[in-house]
Amino acid sequence: MVAYASEVKRQVLGVSEGPVVTARCAEEMAAGVARLLGADVAIGTTGVGGPGPDEDQPPGTVYLGWWVRGQRGSERHQFDGEPADVVEKTVGTALELLLRKLDSLR
Repeated sequence: MVAYASEVKRQVLGVSEGPVVTARCAEEMAAGVARLLGADVAIGTTGVGGPGPDEDQPPGTVYLGWWVRGQRGSERHQFDGEPADVVEKTVGTALELLLRKLDSLR
């Protein structure tokens, strides 16, 4: 699910009011997706692709949240490059995180 707008994050995924470029938001997004889809594992991403800062966060700031059978956590990353580079690195890192979390279920 792509929830780019803050309103969608809040209304559909149940993200709390406040800044959305946070670890809390990434975790709440993952939990919201898991709830909506009945999934055992979910990953949420939020951040600043650039080219400028947002919510007092520099470009390239990305939070990856995870939800695994009721447990949640997050990682903060700082990626360099143009907005497309940040998105590509975010997707690759999110997939790596998903694989690690799936391995933890074995």
